[in-house]
Amino acid sequence: MIKLKDFFKVFTILVIIISTQEIIAQELEPTKSMDGVYYTTFAEKGVKGKTNTMLVQLAENNGVKMAAVAACEKCFPAIYSYKLELSKVVNKPAFYNSMGLYFVTYDENSFICFMPGTKGNKDFVYINFFSKDENKAKAMTKDKMIMYAEKI
Repeated sequence: MIKLKDFFKVFTILVIIISTQEIIAQELEPTKSMDGVYYTTFAEKGVKGKTNTMLVQLAENNGVKMAAVAACEKCFPAIYSYKLELSKVVNKPAFYNSMGLYFVTYDENSFICFMPGTKGNKDFVYINFFSKDENKAKAMTKDKMIMYAEKI
């Protein structure tokens, strides 16, 4: 028979494990804090030509979390669906769209957007860095982006 003292030890350990997993899962969920203007390392096509500023907004449709990314408020956005399994792999919120583009959290206010080439994670058809910090976007290099994206 289990002693009451041992039961409480096991119960406490289970509560800690369950609580920790819930906290980790919450960290993987995207939040409205991702909304805002982002600066890009490489200019993107916009309605008025190339631009280094993009708008990002978290949205939800029928329970599916999505990131909408556009060059301007009236521009048609690229839509990325939140992927929990991918987020677990990278341990950060991650999105993917049907065109094959990934939009993955880099740090608390930055993302890397990329499309792997035919050789998987060894080449990229497209890669760019988005940050709310303009200086961070300017300082980012293609090599750093590739090193990060290769891990995914």
